[in-house]
Amino acid sequence: MKEYFCKICGKWISLFAHDYQDDMCSSCCKEAHYDELAQSLQENEETETYFEDEIVCPYCGNRMADDEGYFIQQGDGEYECDECGKTFNFTVHVEVTYSTSRKE
Repeated sequence: MKEYFCKICGKWISLFAHDYQDDMCSSCCKEAHYDELAQSLQENEETETYFEDEIVCPYCGNRMADDEGYFIQQGDGEYECDECGKTFNFTVHVEVTYSTSRKE
C-alpha cells in the first residue's frame, strides 16, 4: 500500500484523508482554498462567498473567527472588516448533524 505525504507540510496523510487531486492534507487543502479565494476577491474575479467554514471579507479575503457567536446571534446583518475597514453583508447558515449510539 502506498503512503501519502502532504506536499505542503510533509505530514503523513491516511488513505481516507488523502486529496488525490492536490496531494495535500485537509488542513493545507483548506488553507490553499482560502488563499485562492482571497486572491480572487482582491482581483475582483469573485465578489461574494458561499457556505464557507469561516467568515470571509468579500473585499480582501480576511477570515474572521466568530468565537463569541456574534454572527449566529445576528443571523443576517452588516459587519466591518477588521483588516480593510470595508462593510459587507452576511447571512448565517446553520447545519445540523446527528450522532447516534446503541442503547445498552
